[in-house]
Amino acid sequence: MRTRLAPNAQRALDVIGLGDEIRSLAAWQGEGGLRSPDGRWLSRTDNAAAAERFGGPLVLVHRATLIDRIAAGLPESAIRTNCPAYLVDPGVAGGRRAMIRTSDGTVEADLVVGADGIHSAVRGALFPDHPGPSYAGLTTWRVVVPAPPEPFAPHETWGRGALWGTQPLKDGRIYAYAAAAAPAGERADD
Repeated sequence: MRTRLAPNAQRALDVIGLGDEIRSLAAWQGEGGLRSPDGRWLSRTDNAAAAERFGGPLVLVHRATLIDRIAAGLPESAIRTNCPAYLVDPGVAGGRRAMIRTSDGTVEADLVVGADGIHSAVRGALFPDHPGPSYAGLTTWRVVVPAPPEPFAPHETWGRGALWGTQPLKDGRIYAYAAAAAPAGERADD
């Protein structure tokens, strides 16, 4: 749903000419911080202080927006969506190119991004002995909604076995998320 881009990630976007464009999407301009369940501030910071400490602002952008901006800079033939793909050969850095098989045939590439989810087939092909994901002990929820008319400081609230966070997006919406502890194999009540 959202991507939080630290300054080092933005420097990677600078390499492909997208850093300034993505930085222009930063909505967090003032204070924010961590709250207790009763609303009391536990710690506060502002984006200017974070930018000074880490060498640039923290940019929160909707993941679809980031993907669209990156994809716009690539040739149309470079992206295939909703197309099952199988890694045939991971290639060798500085040597042979990676090969993937799709419904369109076999494709060679300098870079293959395995954005195929938590049960990644690409991870399994590259690291067959990897144990896979492990349960973190949380049920999570995410939502993007229109911003309320009254401004508020972005924050995260921590409670016993639960958290809630809200962050503004540049387009006038709010990204909100929550998590609650739950035993493995179960989920927390909505």
